[in-house]
Amino acid sequence: MADANKCIFTGRLVADPEMRFDPSGKAITKFRIACNGFKKENPATFISLVSFDKKAEICGEYLKKGSLVYLETRYQNRSYEKDGVKQYVSEFLVDTVNNLTPKAQAQDQAQAQSADNGMYDDIPFT
Repeated sequence: MADANKCIFTGRLVADPEMRFDPSGKAITKFRIACNGFKKENPATFISLVSFDKKAEICGEYLKKGSLVYLETRYQNRSYEKDGVKQYVSEFLVDTVNNLTPKAQAQDQAQAQSADNGMYDDIPFT
């Protein structure tokens, strides 16, 4: 059997995505979702996600705080240095994102942010 690295989540964005561009112009969008536990006594689990390139642009433009999303991801550990100290990060890389927010609710969110341009269609962004 081959190894697999795939995680599937359904959850709501806890804040608007943060999109930036690296020095080469590559889009990078980071966001977090909250996934509820199966029982009332289980608290929400918060998941950190990152997307790149066209998918990052789509996430940055179309997802908003409160959006319900379906995500297929890969788990990744990485490290970097900050002020001479090695830092470690665990995150999920987005392969597939589908906005599950009902169209009417999404339009209300968009109007509240003065950006309603019909961007919430019921199609997956893969």
